[in-house]
Amino acid sequence: MSPSHARHKPTIAGLLDIGTAKTACLIVECSAPGVPTRVIGCGVSPTRGLKAGVVVEMDGVEQAVRSAVGEAEVQAQVTLDDVALSVACGRVRAATFAADSPIQRYTVSEEDVSRLMQAGRAFAEKDGRLLLGLERINARVDGVPCSAEPGGVAGRTLSADLVAITADEPPVRNLMHVVERAYLGTTALIPAPLATGIGATRPEARQQGVIVVDIGAGTTLVSMFIGGRLLAADVIPVGGNHITFDIARGLRTSVLEAERIKKECGTLARSAHDAQALVAYAGAAVEPEAAQMFETTRWALSDIIEHRVSGLFAHVSERILRSGLAPYVQGPMVLTGGSSLLPGIADTAFAIFGRPVEVSAAHPLPGLPAEFATPAFATVAGMAMVRPQFSMRSARREGTRDASGYLQRMGRWLRRSS
Repeated sequence: MSPSHARHKPTIAGLLDIGTAKTACLIVECSAPGVPTRVIGCGVSPTRGLKAGVVVEMDGVEQAVRSAVGEAEVQAQVTLDDVALSVACGRVRAATFAADSPIQRYTVSEEDVSRLMQAGRAFAEKDGRLLLGLERINARVDGVPCSAEPGGVAGRTLSADLVAITADEPPVRNLMHVVERAYLGTTALIPAPLATGIGATRPEARQQGVIVVDIGAGTTLVSMFIGGRLLAADVIPVGGNHITFDIARGLRTSVLEAERIKKECGTLARSAHDAQALVAYAGAAVEPEAAQMFETTRWALSDIIEHRVSGLFAHVSERILRSGLAPYVQGPMVLTGGSSLLPGIADTAFAIFGRPVEVSAAHPLPGLPAEFATPAFATVAGMAMVRPQFSMRSARREGTRDASGYLQRMGRWLRRSS
């Protein structure tokens, strides 16, 4: 260890991802700038009381938080006072827009850049949305592109293209309230689409352009990275649980039995043998011991699953097309999340989207156990790689307006970044 590293006091941080099916907590240690983050504690607990990422029962979610954090604390031999919290609720989304601000003293100063960012914040929050992230993509002075740091350039108007990540505030506040009930503070809010994309892809892929689809239990996150930046993100309130519900309805069985069938026999990779291969299951009954046994074929089961997955991917396709960024993504589509482990799902995605598809696990971190290095934990692992920039502070609201030719400028920037 170098002397500078020896003098640097290690920083301990708690990372919390509250999902519909599970709550995961990592405790990480960063010993010095430039040194990879090391995981020193992990905890996971089933979640009860969350529906499509939204808190519907405080007590159940609180218990999951306490359990996951407590398990991680025991492993790390530390006690957390606060955590960074992932946000997938509140219709979280990322979008790009243009903002401008007059240059006060003929050459761009730090104050001019600050006013521009304040104008961007005001625009992002204009509909009462909570700002989770704001980043400047480029800069222009009097409409002429300049360097990323435009300080000292002479002109009358400073403008830029910005990307903002926002969410509806009440669902996020409810999530924070649950954390408070577990006697923890919230140090930062990390957008789940950003964390998942970073956790499931490598920097070179994000630079080239990549679409990340995180299929969780209750929601599906769609993230689009171009030029190394998250430029578009959306959340679809459909996930793996909906496949389970469809199986339960289609086979007239319990949700618990449908989940077992999905995990043990569910597949999208069909073969001729599946038309004869039988799946035995217990039908729905008031008393489980009185349930009758039934049979279906693997082919019929795959029909149920394929219908739901195809519908989900149709929603994903709509969100991608709506962003207008698909032509600039040169890399593959990456599937992650627990439901991406469904056999054959990559081939189904390829047939629908017409681009190469990969299934990606969480990239390994020093100290991360093997059972956490799976697609189901991509979000919480990615949180360890994200630099928290935005907290629950409020910003002053100032007016802004869209600059003309915005889409054309974005297209030129994207082509240069590709």
